Amino acid sequence: MAGTSAALSAAALALAGPNSGLDTGSASAPELHAADPDSGPAGVPELHAAGPDAGSASAPVLQAESAAAGAESAESTGLQPPPTDAVFATRDECVAFIRRWGMNHGYVPTIWKSNANRQIYMRCDRSGVFNDQSSAAQGPKRRRTSTRRDGCPFLVYASIKKNSSWRIQVREPCHNHPADTNLIAHPMARRFTPDQLKLIQSLDAARAPPAAILTALRHLAPDHPIVQRDVYNALAEIRRSAKLGKEKQNV
Repeated sequence: MAGTSAALSAAALALAGPNSGLDTGSASAPELHAADPDSGPAGVPELHAAGPDAGSASAPVLQAESAAAGAESAESTGLQPPPTDAVFATRDECVAFIRRWGMNHGYVPTIWKSNANRQIYMRCDRSGVFNDQSSAAQGPKRRRTSTRRDGCPFLVYASIKKNSSWRIQVREPCHNHPADTNLIAHPMARRFTPDQLKLIQSLDAARAPPAAILTALRHLAPDHPIVQRDVYNALAEIRRSAKLGKEKQNV
């Protein structure tokens, strides 16, 4: 390594010339200026032969290598991004597909932001960082217990086209975590679909117990992660909405 560094330093001095202002008085530098001008320094790359445009020529190569590295990283973790060749008739179909694809590959995409049903951005539910909103004036901060956020960079963009169809673009395919094999821990993965909520409402109206409702839901969608607490929460929300509706009618 020391010999290589000395050779590169000597090559830089020789290419700079006597009027460059560089210190050429180092005793350790080889006397390369005394060599045959046509032979070039032995064992040193021909740095001057690259030309002024050498740096710009390598940019596409670096971009291609970066894209390939991202694809390789996604493949190595098993967290594959959704395909971009699919076409969807509605926004809801597009969102449902992205979520279903992610959950089948060990992550849970969630809507990050959207714009008037024209475009949506979806990230992994591990994106962002935990931010404790309590301040010193309010006393000691609460002990951080658990959070799913660890700054995952994954990002998918979907937008509506001129023919009113929705298409997907993968802006960032990589994740910074392994695939999750236990989606029960993801509240977003356990969110009920409109059809499931209708089933819960109808079974509740028929006075079915929560355990029977849970069994029916699991029969309807075996791959959908559900726990008993989700059924209780859904029933509470349904009854709360029904109560508010009656109160508005009586006003």
